[in-house]
Amino acid sequence: MDFRILLSSPHYVAAVKPFGVLSEDDGSAECMAGLLRSAGIESPYPVHRLDRTTEGLMLWARTREAASILSAEAQSGAFSKVIGEMRRYELTGDAESRGLAEFFWETVIGHYLYAPGCVSTKEAFRGPDKQGANLTGFTGETCCTYNLLKLSRQLFEAEPRAAIADYQERALWNHILGQIEPSDGRVTYFLPMMTGSYKLQNRANDSFWCCQASAMESHTKPGRLIYSKRGDTLYVNQFIASTYEDDDIALRLETDFPTYESARLILTRGKARVAV
Repeated sequence: MDFRILLSSPHYVAAVKPFGVLSEDDGSAECMAGLLRSAGIESPYPVHRLDRTTEGLMLWARTREAASILSAEAQSGAFSKVIGEMRRYELTGDAESRGLAEFFWETVIGHYLYAPGCVSTKEAFRGPDKQGANLTGFTGETCCTYNLLKLSRQLFEAEPRAAIADYQERALWNHILGQIEPSDGRVTYFLPMMTGSYKLQNRANDSFWCCQASAMESHTKPGRLIYSKRGDTLYVNQFIASTYEDDDIALRLETDFPTYESARLILTRGKARVAV
């Protein structure tokens, strides 16, 4: 059995998982956690998993704090890789890359989505389909919604679908707008879902989280979600007061949504036939 510890520190350990060994801790001496315990590493926390039939490198945290940080990094890395796959499709037309991104989006939206449009709790995916058991004060990491909105925009531009626009609306109005303090622009790391929990905004001088950066950037992007042009069709996806202009058409969207549930789309210039 090729079980080897490649690197060990007070915070994490990297080891080679042999073929046929479980990643999950089933309490036996033959699973990865059992092998680590036999090497004197107690209560390891897996950062990720490999299939039983897969041999390869696994990373384990040795403390809860390290597990939280490393799981968040692994999750953010997953989003970044999928966004990169969609970018590969945009540049090369690689159908496999687009299929991967579509599968990821459908899986996350279908099995990890909370009502406000967020998808994580305690900086990781918990589930699938376990949202009700994971209503904590640490749901809704902003970086995850930021990245999922970015991927959604890429997918919509590749093939407009109502389901994608619906998710964008849900996440924008409930999570992104819900995590900012209107009076001074402070933002939250999490959007808590637990009864009795409360939002915790950043401080001005000593709260420089990853989610502070993605949250601030998120409030510069709603304009990119309103309109999408594909050939001779213009899609109006959000009820946000705004204007649109290109070589073929110019229009203005007037609305006080969500205060009032009405909107007017006013054509101000047209040089060609465009479906809206």
